Amino acid sequence: MAEVLANRAGRLENVITWGAWYWPWWLGASVASFLAVEIYALISKGTDNTLSNWIWHVLHATTREPMSQWNAAHFLFFGVWLVLVIWLTWHFFFHWFALWVPHGTGPGPASWPPSC
Repeated sequence: MAEVLANRAGRLENVITWGAWYWPWWLGASVASFLAVEIYALISKGTDNTLSNWIWHVLHATTREPMSQWNAAHFLFFGVWLVLVIWLTWHFFFHWFALWVPHGTGPGPASWPPSC
């Protein structure tokens, strides 16, 4: 957990402790394990054991299925995916949609609620 320390200007500042090594290792291990399994699946059995094939199997998707044929699972999965993509993009690259931090310590909307 990040420790909160006061700097010379008296503002609060987040100091990364264990997250400095944990998140890069976690991201690297996740990507490496995902890619290793996907590449192995493509080499050994074609597309039968890939993540996309599993999702198509679970959602009972067919080739070029029109959106009018989607059921609740399709829309739910698509909605969750869309929310995660939008949220993570804005959160990582623009520092929006972050948890509340004390006013004046973060840029933009992350400093919500404003002081009155």
